[in-house]
Amino acid sequence: MAYMTVTNTLVNGNTADAGELNTNFSDVIAATSDGTKDMNINALTCAGAVAFNGNMTLGNATSDTVTFTARVASNFLPSADDTYDLGSSSLQWKQLYSDDITINATTLVTDSANSFIGVNTATPKANIDVNGNIRSIGQGVSPASGTGLELAYVSTKGRVFAYDRDTLTWKDLDLGGGNAILSLSDSAGTITADGIIVANDGIKPSSSSTTLDFVEENGSYAAATSGFNPETTVSISYSRIGKLVTITVPAFNGTSNSNVLRLTIPVNIRVSSGTSGASSIQQTIDNTSTYNTGLVYQTSSFLDFRKDSAGNTWTASGTKGISRATTLSYVIP
Repeated sequence: MAYMTVTNTLVNGNTADAGELNTNFSDVIAATSDGTKDMNINALTCAGAVAFNGNMTLGNATSDTVTFTARVASNFLPSADDTYDLGSSSLQWKQLYSDDITINATTLVTDSANSFIGVNTATPKANIDVNGNIRSIGQGVSPASGTGLELAYVSTKGRVFAYDRDTLTWKDLDLGGGNAILSLSDSAGTITADGIIVANDGIKPSSSSTTLDFVEENGSYAAATSGFNPETTVSISYSRIGKLVTITVPAFNGTSNSNVLRLTIPVNIRVSSGTSGASSIQQTIDNTSTYNTGLVYQTSSFLDFRKDSAGNTWTASGTKGISRATTLSYVIP
């Protein structure tokens, strides 16, 4: 940009005629009005309102800066849609203060009084309230350790997705409304819960090739005995899938000291009270007598074995036991 110049140079002591003055004034007017000449001003202060008509360029190098002391009293709009950036990967703005934010038609609404953020909802009711699907890739959606927080999503088609992580642990996972979907796409994904309540259509695989497994607990224990002294420790294995319990009792024998034969059951796989119906067992021994079929009852705290299919008690002396391993299944109320 060139400095503004005038045609005639005026010197002190010399007389200038009207034509020279008029020419110089024309030069100044042309430079500041019709754009035929450029004007370079090193410093400019305007005390009143200023209006610039036409296109403007602020600065001619990235080392130039613009400082705003005044407040913006209008919308701040780009000249073209989806074209220009606000900041860059290396030059980022530090803080963004805004009531609402709309990104590609998705609206973020803030409730500063309650520290709530709503996504596609004008009235958020939680710290993060989303009207739509939530998808997390990588670390998944995880609560702060030890806080026992709840994850709740209520809608007509509630969906919670957890990708590429093997465990999603929450105090409470609430998928309210019809057609709620809980999806763990990783092949190693697990859901651990004290209980899962399913209504209407129940739990079913998405296709005939999908395996649906519910393994909640497996274990074994050395059973305490009553009514006899076993020759070796009676080690019982069990599995619990929801409220369905399966117990495997090995073959065992021992010396009788009363007319009962009982093995204790751990608290975590007991029925709450009462006695279950009788289950058949194969081949029992009572002293020198062998019975092809016996019975066993599952009470609130132990397995109660009977020597024959009629449910008779054992001889109070001698040897007694079961010749074959027995598997029992029952449902915890």
